[in-house]
Amino acid sequence: MIRSYENRTDLRKEIPLNKPIILIVEPTNFCNFQCRFCPTTISEHKNYKHAPKRNMTLDEFKKVIDSAKKGFGRVKMLQIYNFGEPLVNKNICEMIEYAKDVDIADSLRIYTNGALLTPTLSRKLAEVLGKGRESIIQFSIEHISDDGYKEVSNVDVSYDNLLTNIAYFYAKANHKNTNVICKLINDCVTPEDAEKFKTDFAMLGDSVHVELLEDKSEKQVYKYQEEVITYDGHKTKIKKICANPFYILSVQSDLSVKACTADIFRLHTVGHLNENSLLEIWNGDALFKLRKEHLLGKTDELCSYCTYFAQQLDDIDDIADELFERLEKQRNG
Repeated sequence: MIRSYENRTDLRKEIPLNKPIILIVEPTNFCNFQCRFCPTTISEHKNYKHAPKRNMTLDEFKKVIDSAKKGFGRVKMLQIYNFGEPLVNKNICEMIEYAKDVDIADSLRIYTNGALLTPTLSRKLAEVLGKGRESIIQFSIEHISDDGYKEVSNVDVSYDNLLTNIAYFYAKANHKNTNVICKLINDCVTPEDAEKFKTDFAMLGDSVHVELLEDKSEKQVYKYQEEVITYDGHKTKIKKICANPFYILSVQSDLSVKACTADIFRLHTVGHLNENSLLEIWNGDALFKLRKEHLLGKTDELCSYCTYFAQQLDDIDDIADELFERLEKQRNG
């Protein structure tokens, strides 16, 4: 995902927010790929294990959206993806359509590897994404050959068929409000491969680019120097405080709620939608405690090797004391 400094909410001024800027809903944590660079391929870390695999039901998705609409009105972005391949969920089009009909977000974003596309699914997906406000769909391409896909993703994929199906989707998309992004990660590809990707997808995306691979190894953050080049080419520096808990809310496929998109073992669960509304969770004790821990520099083991400290654009390090006072003031009425 290519990020931008433009039109970003100034967290330094706006924290504490009365609602999340980005609401993430994970329709499934199943994936049809086993990409070697993906954090979900890490079977476990010490005593931590991944959550059981499940698809969110359509009724559960509606429960998420209804809770968000009642508590927040409309958020800036709804992201239908966290861990897993969204198209695995057979109700994905109905989910998108419901979110569009409810008008939950200024922008809806979905990520997919595209391998499950068929002409029928492409037509339906293009139709629902074309409704209402802006939609963004990102196709994550792993290689430019069948053998390359096998090496990177450990699955058999016909690159030519994938290209054909994405081309069909692009032809059916409503380009007035659907932005199509095609990206290739620079893992296991040569410069010549990258150029072929750009040529093959040149007419199939509004943005076609190659991303730098994020190293998901433990303690990666300590490998960085003062300045780093992140996956989307931005030059940034290590942050002491992660901004994610201050503007993101992520609902997992089992309706548990996190404040972090990188928490692959769900160590930062701050609530469950079967027990509280999203508004209650957003203003609840668990998330309040997590935000304070970040401001006080008391982040736990998961955060110590998280790459987000390096790649995030928002920098609130120098006003931690001020933000702490703001949080306490809001909490105390």
